[in-house]
Amino acid sequence: MEETHLRKRRQTVKLGLIKAAGELFPEDRLKTSYSIQEGVVWNLAGSVLSEREVRQIAQRLDQWVREDRPIQFLRHQDGYYHYDVDGLLTRVLYPAENRSSLVEAFKIIPYAAGFIVDFGEEEGAGEPLLVPPAKLAEAYDKTQRWLHNLGVELVADVNAFVDSGRSLELLTIAEALQEKEISDIADLILSQRRALRVLLISGPSASGKTSFA
Repeated sequence: MEETHLRKRRQTVKLGLIKAAGELFPEDRLKTSYSIQEGVVWNLAGSVLSEREVRQIAQRLDQWVREDRPIQFLRHQDGYYHYDVDGLLTRVLYPAENRSSLVEAFKIIPYAAGFIVDFGEEEGAGEPLLVPPAKLAEAYDKTQRWLHNLGVELVADVNAFVDSGRSLELLTIAEALQEKEISDIADLILSQRRALRVLLISGPSASGKTSFA
């Protein structure tokens, strides 16, 4: 299976988003939260975007794509690809194209506190338009809040816990949070026990379904 985040034309969209959001909201930091279906959820760190502001970002990005602006590759250093995007020096983990028009087809959909960049096909051309799975998104958002409260955003932050001898602290907090989730689920099952007939557990390989059961 092709790793979707490695596609150069999707990375070009990412560079354009960084540029558009940086011009409109120079005091804020644009953040990739998580992938969902064929889309990627973005927001401003510690801030909420209105639908009007999301439309502004989309319009600025569309204009940049239409203008077919050059994207200058500078170097590959410290694991990042460094680019000059109309004077904005930025870096990304994966390579992008050299022109702003070379992007994969996308749609920007306001969602929650930010927006989704949907790379799915148009309705009628294959897959239906993206319908965000609310429960899954809620779980992702909760995890993001946990990580923020713990001061963990990057793998380097986890490494810092290990290097400082605090790895057991991180594990203990994670287990306590997980136990609380299981307790909440058990309370929900008990509250609905007269109506509940089937309880299903789903998840990818090695995600802990058997242990949870």
